[in-house]
Amino acid sequence: MMITTVISLAFLLQIETAKVRSFVATSTLVDVGRMVAKDEGFNVPELSRNSFFDLPQGPEPVKGSASIIFYGEGAHPIHMYSIDLTTGQVVDANACKVFKFSDLREFERTVQKETGSKPKSDEELAAEVGCAQLEVVDKASVTRAMQRESKRAKH
Repeated sequence: MMITTVISLAFLLQIETAKVRSFVATSTLVDVGRMVAKDEGFNVPELSRNSFFDLPQGPEPVKGSASIIFYGEGAHPIHMYSIDLTTGQVVDANACKVFKFSDLREFERTVQKETGSKPKSDEELAAEVGCAQLEVVDKASVTRAMQRESKRAKH
């Protein structure tokens, strides 16, 4: 009887501390990937037949996330967008970037409402994906990068 009580208690504690994760359909992964790629300045509607999104092969590369890879011309990977299943936040663990575009906020809020979670700090996300820190990619940083590229092209 004592062992049954201990096992039951341990099971209940495990359930209580388990994180609730959202299910993200493959079509939603592609939609989020396209949204982020567009926000980064890629002309998503004009992507050629050689640019595409695909799921990573094998086990999920970022624990607690669902990932989609954005491939450019010649099937070169540009980004692996990993969506945190408890917060909806999007990171690229390979490039140590976190994406913070205004059109992602609605998706993030939906996931957080489903899971009852709050956004993670950049430091928490960085630790989870194995980065010392994450570079924030938002509209302002993309605009600055495009301005720098435009200046280089003129010279």
